[in-house]
Amino acid sequence: MMEEMDSAFRRISHSLLEMALITGVLARVLHMLFNAHGDEIDWHALVGTFVVVPIVMLALVTLYLANYPVRQWVWRAPAFAMAETAAEALTSLVLIAAGRERWGTGRAELGDWPAMAGATLAWRLIMICSFTFVLGAIVQWVRRREFAAERRHGPPPGTPERRRHRDEVT
Repeated sequence: MMEEMDSAFRRISHSLLEMALITGVLARVLHMLFNAHGDEIDWHALVGTFVVVPIVMLALVTLYLANYPVRQWVWRAPAFAMAETAAEALTSLVLIAAGRERWGTGRAELGDWPAMAGATLAWRLIMICSFTFVLGAIVQWVRRREFAAERRHGPPPGTPERRRHRDEVT
């Protein structure tokens, strides 16, 4: 049973559309929940909007990107941001129709939706691509340090030997 769940979760984490859909719906629902406390902006709205939602979103982006080599992140991160925004925008339409979507301190109306979707896309592209750039730089730095240490000292005991690239000189 647990193996089946791990396998299903692994398949989902490889899918750009499924991960972006989950992330977009979750981000918009969390945004709605954090902003459901009335017409005034309070600490729930601030912490939820600017701390919790970005952490959840970037954790799911990381979960998706971790399945691919860093060089593919250049196109996968913006594609994820666009697909996530589309899922979030569609969820927002449903919430507007239900009268539960907020924009600023008031209820969002259908006429607000294009501006909301555009602003969300801009913020998601900036946030996800910036985060991916920093994450990629850290991953590459750590890998270079590990490879340099292996060249100096050999692999740590008990670890499988790394395959060498055919162009690598020993």
